[in-house]
Amino acid sequence: MDIDTILKKVLEYNPKANVELIRSAYEFAASNHKKEKRESGEDYIQHPLNAAYILAEYHLDEESIAAVLLHDILENTGISFDALKEKFGLEIATLVDGVSNIDVLKEKTIEEIRAENVRKLLIATYKDIRVIIIKLADKLHNMRTIQYLSPERQRRIAKEALEIFSPIAYRLGMQAIKSEIENISFKILEPQKYKEIEEKVVATELVRKNELEELRQMLEKSISEKKIDVRIQFRHKNYYSIYKKMLEKNIPLEEVYDITALRIITKDVNECYVILGVVHNLWKHIPAQFNDYIAMPKPNMYKSLHTIILHHGIPVEIQIRTEEMHKLAEEGIAAHWLYKGLINSEEMDRRMSWLKEILEWQKDLKTSQEFIEALKIDFFRDIIFTFTPKGKMIELPKGGIPIDFAYMVHSDLGDKSIGAKVNGKFVSLKHELHNGDIIEIITSKNQKPSREWLKFVKTNKARVKIRRMISAEHKVPAQIGTEKKTIEKQIRKTLIEVPAGQGYMLKMSRCCNPLPGDKIVGVKKIRDVSIHRADCSELQKIVREKVEASWINDINTFVELEVGVGDISGIMTQIFNMILATGAEIESTNARKSGQTSECLLNVKPKDLSHLRDIIDKIKKLKGVLWVRIGSLRM
Repeated sequence: MDIDTILKKVLEYNPKANVELIRSAYEFAASNHKKEKRESGEDYIQHPLNAAYILAEYHLDEESIAAVLLHDILENTGISFDALKEKFGLEIATLVDGVSNIDVLKEKTIEEIRAENVRKLLIATYKDIRVIIIKLADKLHNMRTIQYLSPERQRRIAKEALEIFSPIAYRLGMQAIKSEIENISFKILEPQKYKEIEEKVVATELVRKNELEELRQMLEKSISEKKIDVRIQFRHKNYYSIYKKMLEKNIPLEEVYDITALRIITKDVNECYVILGVVHNLWKHIPAQFNDYIAMPKPNMYKSLHTIILHHGIPVEIQIRTEEMHKLAEEGIAAHWLYKGLINSEEMDRRMSWLKEILEWQKDLKTSQEFIEALKIDFFRDIIFTFTPKGKMIELPKGGIPIDFAYMVHSDLGDKSIGAKVNGKFVSLKHELHNGDIIEIITSKNQKPSREWLKFVKTNKARVKIRRMISAEHKVPAQIGTEKKTIEKQIRKTLIEVPAGQGYMLKMSRCCNPLPGDKIVGVKKIRDVSIHRADCSELQKIVREKVEASWINDINTFVELEVGVGDISGIMTQIFNMILATGAEIESTNARKSGQTSECLLNVKPKDLSHLRDIIDKIKKLKGVLWVRIGSLRM
């Protein structure tokens, strides 16, 4: 690679480009890197040159091209930020500094340093989106030449690329870079699986190509009758994506139907829908597999129509999009930023909302490693797309639950959540959500976040909000771990008083089901005290030590109520509304199947003992309720 090739490429898309700036940056970089060599043995300047060519392929501005040529100057040479600013100006110096790694600190581990670098990179990116685009070009060329490194370094770099930089490329809509990084990383981390998939794909490639060619000819003929000009291309799924689908679906490669697909590219949006009609008239399609990403783009602003048709009984994916959508799908935010001038637009804000969110909650994390782990969970893991009842798309990590969904919509919605409906059916707040689910959150003005939620939420945003609210409520650290027992001891009291000592588990006897207000007696076991009604017939048969027991009127805790129902659908909402109407708080809910019946589990905080009995009596009167009892209590 040489500078003239890069300048020629830049002038193709920007004839008025400041080529002297780019050449000056190259000469400065070449002079300062002249004593350095790459692991391959080539001159170090070849790395910035190749990274610059990648940016030129994405039609980046001359400041970005100059910055990528200089991107290792601050790290590898004795040049200071001020010296760089004096020679090339603040804009370019800031871009270079944003991409540069932090100074290596002796007291920090390699993992801590890498985590600090990612945090610094994302903070700089929020100030100027070009920082991350430059970094991706740098990372891509390093991946292309990774074979010259030791196997250990290859695996470390490939793992980081797959966990951090591939998801960032996805978030920016830069599909081409994402795909190449994934394939290279996959080949390094799972060489045997990569080889197996490659061999099978290559072996069946001709058959698939012939089938798609048959489809292409039929499509071209039918679309031309509509007087629409299109170009049709084959799309090949990268090996890593094939591998992920095999794992996710637990299927062999032969059952991955979208290894290849047909992509139809046309001029305008209206033509996309006309073509969709043509496709569906030619073949049967699978309605559940149709996705309109034009009407409802993905969070990274990807737009296209996706449909699955059956050709000779075999599913085939067909994508339909405009030329502009295609360019944005491949080049992502780089193309959008350059051509639309969206650097400060609302659409740019939507594209980068994930980054703004990261920077909001990263302040609550103590270490950079915590920050990286939170990134992997919230933003860089497999994702699902869910929807509000009004159709707004909410992106969640795979395994997300309604509490995560509620906090992604709005903090207040999360704080007040008591339940949810998914696709019209009531579910608990711990229910695992799936792609395409429509979620309606049920709230109460009296509800507050529960410490128990921290065990189940998947997003860091929800976790941070819950901890803040609990800390403010109890004025104690809201953490899950070694401090949990201490915290609970400070804020919890019990419902029943017995003189048996501390540390016993109080169990409500199922034979007589004692309820608040009933006269009660305790039966002492090794570490349990079983609570019976004083008139329980079973007491006469029990030979263990009996102890006095009494209800505590001043209740200052959440009480677990177990409600048996024949059919859970619909009745949970009635129970919620009835409890809330009495003025009680609901901390959390759950539901489980138990033989032919179901159980609703609710943590309720009444005002006092009579209030609790009133709640229980009202629940028992609801149609469909079989029984109500109190769960276990610890002294």
